[in-house]
Amino acid sequence: MGQIKLVSLGGGGGQSAVLRALAGGTQYQITAVCTVSDSGGDTGTIAREYRKLGINGSFGDVGKCLCALSPDSQLAGDLSHRFDSGSREGQSIKNSLYLGLIRRYGLRLGLERLHQILSLPEQFRVWPASFQRTVLRFRLADGTTWSHEALLDLLSSQKLWNPKVHAVKKVWLIPKPSAEEEVLQAIDQAHWIILSPGDLFTSVIPVLLVGDIAKAIAHSPGKLLVVMNLMTKVGETDGFTAADFIRQMRKHMDGRVPDVVVCNSNGIPEESLRRYRRKEHKVAVVPHTLAGTEFEQVQLDSADLWGKTPEGYIVHDPDKLRPVLKEILS
Repeated sequence: MGQIKLVSLGGGGGQSAVLRALAGGTQYQITAVCTVSDSGGDTGTIAREYRKLGINGSFGDVGKCLCALSPDSQLAGDLSHRFDSGSREGQSIKNSLYLGLIRRYGLRLGLERLHQILSLPEQFRVWPASFQRTVLRFRLADGTTWSHEALLDLLSSQKLWNPKVHAVKKVWLIPKPSAEEEVLQAIDQAHWIILSPGDLFTSVIPVLLVGDIAKAIAHSPGKLLVVMNLMTKVGETDGFTAADFIRQMRKHMDGRVPDVVVCNSNGIPEESLRRYRRKEHKVAVVPHTLAGTEFEQVQLDSADLWGKTPEGYIVHDPDKLRPVLKEILS
């Protein structure tokens, strides 16, 4: 069959873990597709300050995915460094470099130069779902409508936030951007389409809202694989089971159901979870069952997948994810 053609979709954090797990495999041709509506942090600042350049909310996630796929791990690590003081506090070297390349060469050529600088092989490509600017809108259960994904985190951190009253009921993009032709073509030709873990309503679903991406996935002959989130998140997925995640994805993929779901099977220590309940507003997902749901015939692969960053954040461990994905994809 030759190289296995993969398309991964999602935000930057969860998708970069998936890409690191896949990057060492020369048997893969990978197209990573990033969401375009991030409005927080350094990405949000750059998108606002340099809107005349056409920069959108894919900026930071594109850089993360490029670094995840780069064979030069030393350079990728250096470019991911963030300044911890001064006027550039919180900004990463790669974001500054990427911005400079866009200012010099434009959006497309600037992205291509970043591929070259990070020495990405020809079979690895990272694309924003669209180069067009857009804003994420969301409606809550109380009927109120809000703009910008960063605002949802702010709202859900308030003491009066009540998941039963303020649950997310609908998300959409204004204006609705057109998907890049290279992205649609990659989906059409893919052997496997991978939905990466990430915040469901502000990272994963927004990439499905771009142009004809959902329709392309629904009609693609490739198999669909979902790497399930490790934990739920207050303000987005309160009390969600694995089946709840899949129901939302199906609704935004013209009814397409995954062929394979990968879940974490190993419990996360209570000590680690307390930090998330207190600061990150997250709790553990019960990840390793679809029994008793309409998805119980879906292939479910469970394994110990979680790890911890030096800063204490709970993430998918690429080294644990790698053999699981390799077995499925081959």
